Amino acid sequence: MEKNFRGALLRVLGDGTFKNTRALSQAAEVDQAGLSRFLKTMGYGRTDAPPSLTKGSLNLQTVSKLVDCMGGVLVFPWDSPEASCRHELEKAKEQLKAQEREIIELKAQNSAFMKLISDRLDQRPIPPEETRQIEHSTG
Repeated sequence: MEKNFRGALLRVLGDGTFKNTRALSQAAEVDQAGLSRFLKTMGYGRTDAPPSLTKGSLNLQTVSKLVDCMGGVLVFPWDSPEASCRHELEKAKEQLKAQEREIIELKAQNSAFMKLISDRLDQRPIPPEETRQIEHSTG
């Protein structure tokens, strides 16, 4: 999350969304000096030189204001539409497995019934050809 936040800061300062750190700090209503110190830890404003500061952080309130100002939104996994879709997918997979088991059982029952019918038909006496013709003509 920190990497995303840092990337977003550099993006809005680089793409002209905010003219400079002063404009961003004023829009977000945060301390410009603190924001500038934090940006120095990332090497912002320097070319090919290492960051002038190695340690620096922002408090949660400042980060929150900056995220809001940049149009960011904090989404927890349980609030994410993706999480909802994943949950629905898992339920659908479970239902599909249950239906597949049911299909296997029904195919086995169908096969058993077909064998039973076939066995009964094989056991049934078949009348001679003459008897069938007589029954057919009188029936």
